[in-house]
Amino acid sequence: MKKIYKTLILSFSLLVSGYSFAAVHTIAVLATTFSPDLVNVVVGDTVVWTWSGGIIPHTTTSITIPPGAMTWNSPISSSVPAFEYHVTVAGTYDYNCGIHLFTGQLIATDPSGISTPDVSLNFNIYSVRQATYNISYSLHHSSE
Repeated sequence: MKKIYKTLILSFSLLVSGYSFAAVHTIAVLATTFSPDLVNVVVGDTVVWTWSGGIIPHTTTSITIPPGAMTWNSPISSSVPAFEYHVTVAGTYDYNCGIHLFTGQLIATDPSGISTPDVSLNFNIYSVRQATYNISYSLHHSSE
C-alpha cells in the first residue's frame, strides 16, 4: 500500500515540477541598438536588458505602454549591468535608450489559460482491509 502511495506522490510531483509558468527573455544593449529589438512575450514573463560592454552608458526607458502597466527608466552601464522587468499586462510596449534614442518593442499576449493551469487530481486507493485513502491536490496559478 505504501508503495502505491509513494508512486502516486512521485508521479504527481514530476507532473507539477515539469510545468513552466513564465519565461525569461534577454535583450542585449549594444552600442547603437537593442538585440533583439522586437520580442514577443507572454504576460508573466520577465525581460532582462543586459550591458554588452563599451564605455558609453545607455538606458532602457518605456515610451508607450498598455494601460495598467508599470513604466520604467533604468540605466544600463558597467555599474548597472542589467535591468529586469516583469510583464503584467498584454499589449505593445515601446521603449528606447533615453541617451541615444534607438528603440525596441515588446509585444505581450495574454496566456488565455494556455500557461495558466488549473489542475485537480483525485485518487481513491483501496487496501485489502477496505480502508479508503483519498489524496487530493489542486494547483491554481494566476499571473498577478
